[in-house]
Amino acid sequence: MPGTTTKYALRYPVGSDPPNVATDMQNLASDVDTKVFGLPSGGSSAQWLKGPQGSAVWAGITTGDVSGLGPQLPAVVNGSWVYGSGGAATWKTIAQGDLPANVGTSTALVSDCNAITQSGWYNGSSVSNAPRSDWIFVLHVCHIYNPTMWITQTCWSMQANPPVMYMRSCLNGSWTAWTQISNTGQSYRGGIGSGVNSGGADISVSFSPGFSVACDGLAVCPNNPSTQNWIPRVTGISASGFSFRAEASNNDQGINYSYVAIGRG
Repeated sequence: MPGTTTKYALRYPVGSDPPNVATDMQNLASDVDTKVFGLPSGGSSAQWLKGPQGSAVWAGITTGDVSGLGPQLPAVVNGSWVYGSGGAATWKTIAQGDLPANVGTSTALVSDCNAITQSGWYNGSSVSNAPRSDWIFVLHVCHIYNPTMWITQTCWSMQANPPVMYMRSCLNGSWTAWTQISNTGQSYRGGIGSGVNSGGADISVSFSPGFSVACDGLAVCPNNPSTQNWIPRVTGISASGFSFRAEASNNDQGINYSYVAIGRG
């Protein structure tokens, strides 16, 4: 048997030792106190127990003590973010090149609005499932946790004048219809005129100029309701004009009317 333990070098009793139990216990207690719990006493505030070259001392932590824990952060720079490059941490502002391509300054070409899977800017012409066939911009924004089920798309025409904008949503996996949400593509027409519903024939009115897309609303009324007792009944409407009848007992007589119309283009 060796004379001491392998880890803490505590002494073993041997057969040649005198039979003195008290002395053996005192020696064992001394070894344990020195080798196992032999921490230095004291220790100031903001100090750590440090063991240089096998002995424990109380000391403050220096840069050299933590050199193996990874790179140290440089002094803080206001308005900047920590950036890792070449294994070192630096402070820098976020540049456009640091952002993912699909939210940068460029747009990606798309052929089907339903096939977009990532948030970002897209463009294309004759795009499937788009609100129009000319060149368009599309902004696609999807939910962070369920990006295929909850989505919003906004679409702008590159060529319409005045410009128009549309929006639709994907609600739990189902797309809504496109809705035009911009009024910038609408304009108004108005005028006054006179005509005769001879033999029940319609009075035809042309817009000047006509709408390039469609007429979306129309109002017609007598110029002087106090002297003319008739009610307009619109019989036809298009981007270029409309037709109506003056429903009254005297509808074969001459009537004077005013109108206002709203449309696109």
